[in-house]
Amino acid sequence: SMPGEKYALVIDGADHYLGSLICRTEREAPPQEDALRMVQIVTTAFLDAYLKNDTMAMAFLEEDQLAAITGNFAYLERR
Repeated sequence: SMPGEKYALVIDGADHYLGSLICRTEREAPPQEDALRMVQIVTTAFLDAYLKNDTMAMAFLEEDQLAAITGNFAYLERR
């Protein structure tokens, strides 16, 4: 896709199902609650930024404040 306003959330050690928390609950993997929380935080910030024009949420996304807050456990790649 063309560059501009695209984000990817990267979480250290997280699998696609967040340790059986979503979609494939029959998998035997330890739950990754911290990773799920990161997904919730970024999703909320994205929706607030783009649907509500929330400048604080946009700054959170653009400045990748998540990386600083989590010690790079979770970070955003932007393109």
